Amino acid sequence: MNKNVNICLNSNWKTNFSVRDPKNIATIYYHCSQSSVLDNFKDTNRKRIKRYECKGQLIIRINMIDAYARLQMKHVLYHERPDLSTGVSNEIVSEIRNNCHLDPLQLRTHLASRFDIKDVTTKQIYYWWSNSVQSKYQRHEDPIQSAILLLREYQLQECRLLMSTKTDVSTAIAFSTPMLADAKNVKEIHVDATYKTAKGRFELYAIVGQVQGSGFALGYLILDIHQDNELTRTTVLTEFFAHFRNLGLNPDFVFMDKNFAEINAARSVWNESHVQLCLWHIKKAILTKIRSNKRQERYSSFTITDFANFPFIDSKFLPITEMTGTICATEIQKDVLDIVERHFHLHPLIPIDKSGTFLNADDIWHRSVKEIYEFCVNDSNPRLWHYLYFSWYTKSRWELWARSCHPKIPFGKLT
Repeated sequence: MNKNVNICLNSNWKTNFSVRDPKNIATIYYHCSQSSVLDNFKDTNRKRIKRYECKGQLIIRINMIDAYARLQMKHVLYHERPDLSTGVSNEIVSEIRNNCHLDPLQLRTHLASRFDIKDVTTKQIYYWWSNSVQSKYQRHEDPIQSAILLLREYQLQECRLLMSTKTDVSTAIAFSTPMLADAKNVKEIHVDATYKTAKGRFELYAIVGQVQGSGFALGYLILDIHQDNELTRTTVLTEFFAHFRNLGLNPDFVFMDKNFAEINAARSVWNESHVQLCLWHIKKAILTKIRSNKRQERYSSFTITDFANFPFIDSKFLPITEMTGTICATEIQKDVLDIVERHFHLHPLIPIDKSGTFLNADDIWHRSVKEIYEFCVNDSNPRLWHYLYFSWYTKSRWELWARSCHPKIPFGKLT
């Protein structure tokens, strides 16, 4: 009896849950999946199952205190069960396997031009696409070993396996692409990262070379830090970058986000190169911070050097820990980003006005600091000033993102 009920519930009934009295009675309602009351329940372009005026309903009331359940079933019409077949034809599966280089969305368009796929769901296409990709590339049940074995095969195609290490603290796999052989004279590279890939464990780093405005992937690092440790991350990234330097990659500019493990590793390996933060990441980081209403417990202090460099700073214009709310009002957040972006683009080789006035790098820095300071003063916002100065406008931070700090103007500005 129980087995039959379970089969019935799993295949032929739609559920709805409610609680009359959370302390006493919980009620679950099931409708027959072929009941006419569900005819307009879901908007879909899939083939619909046959409906009946069966008025099928199952009500389960559970007494939470006494652990007692009461079942009430109503089904006035005995009818055939629906066709639960969800198979995909062999022809469609074969077409997916032969075109697994397409992504699932492209595959659906491709299949629609050749087959009647109104009864094929997006999930089914994704399943067979994933299955096909796995069959094509998987070499071992362990994903690490599988990647290493695959890359060793691909070394015959100039895809070099550079790192394959697994220790108690980290796992790292790095490789270069065939593009590296044709891009050794690249002068600008972009390092970007994405996190929680491959079932949430791994960090993926990419080195992208820029050639005449187009980006080409030169290499990748797949990294798993077993315990989040900045020193370990920096060490692995340093080794990763060093492999590319030894293969002849020596850029003038290295673009990246504000990840200090990346920054420190790049500076260590390419000490002649200029590390330049990506404009998109700069604006994103600033916007996230100035929208925050998190209370700050401690503030950095201005030094004698700060006041000597910028005598216009009022030593009393300081935030206090009691200040709450967002750092910057919504209506002026865009103004802040516009000012920062303009400062990002200033350069000694670009005139600041129609008269052809040029400024040297130090003058640009001083003028920029004064402008952002006066903006904050006019807004009576010492918290905003404190954040922008210590995070972006001190000399060491300014050199990370202002293009004026290098005699050349790079082509790129985003990662």
